Amino acid sequence: MRRRRREDEDGEDEEEKMRRRRRRRRRKRRIEEKMRMRKMRERRDEEEKDEDEEEKMRRREEEEEEEEEEEEEEEGEKRREERR
Repeated sequence: MRRRRREDEDGEDEEEKMRRRRRRRRRKRRIEEKMRMRKMRERRDEEEKDEDEEEKMRRREEEEEEEEEEEEEEEGEKRREERR
């Protein structure tokens, strides 16, 4: 005996309807997963960019402090020499 397919009022059989519904769900899940991955990647890139900026600022501040210390040492040496 062959199994007869049931068709709804649109003439579409139930199995095909279920297959299409599953395909749509899978496609939707894949798209959502891609979007999640993209957001995570963008967030990570943004964090790395922020960290790089902070590191640059830290280096710049350190360089400025070193320059100030060198200038103060030079001025101190000049004063000592002038006193002599």
